[in-house]
Amino acid sequence: MRIGLTTSPAPERSRPDAVAADLRDAILRGDYRPGTRLPAERELAVRLGVGRSSVREAVARLAQLGLVEIRHGGGAIVRPVADASVEVLRHLLVLDGEPDLRLLGEFLEVSELLLTAMVRFAVARATDEELARAHELIERMTDPAGGDDEYFAAIEELVQLIAEASGHLVLRLVRNGLRAILNDEGRRGRAGRLRPPREELLPVASDLHRAIDERDADAAVLAAQRLVRAGREQFLKRVEARRARAR
Repeated sequence: MRIGLTTSPAPERSRPDAVAADLRDAILRGDYRPGTRLPAERELAVRLGVGRSSVREAVARLAQLGLVEIRHGGGAIVRPVADASVEVLRHLLVLDGEPDLRLLGEFLEVSELLLTAMVRFAVARATDEELARAHELIERMTDPAGGDDEYFAAIEELVQLIAEASGHLVLRLVRNGLRAILNDEGRRGRAGRLRPPREELLPVASDLHRAIDERDADAAVLAAQRLVRAGREQFLKRVEARRARAR
């Protein structure tokens, strides 16, 4: 079982964070199975070289994540990871320093479902001004004079426009949560973005223009799916190639 503080000595106020991180990762790896009880506070404090108050606070944080259930007089019982908060995703994606390709694929699938749901609402609810702005951004995406930075800036602005035009608060809040998780990985340099070839973008852009003009939600969803999937496949291949080179 891999558990033990790997950080250098830190102020007392940071120790609960370190303890929670160690216990969290041990649970996510399966070192502690669902239904089992975490070691007692005293045992963990001795093992990790911290005070019992740090352990108590760390376990409370695990409970907030939904990874354990604290029972009065019964200690902390490990819960199935599938019952935990979405916040554990940011740790599961790169649990042992390498991206989990299966989980990353699932994450991107959910992101696609979220985007297409917002597209469907946006096509029906957007103002004429918002639709006109969408046309402009699609043109920027396919501008042969634009580089990768311009492409991704246009994509980001288009997705934000779709989110706002959808008028769906819950979808927007869920998107914010997933976006924060993916942005964490981007800041760590674990993932790069890839621009689909222009020959793939042009027909998708044409379909998006037509769907917007006709307010055809089904056609807009299909075009958005094609755009997302073209980038997703390249993205996963790049991550897999990086993993192979690192071995």
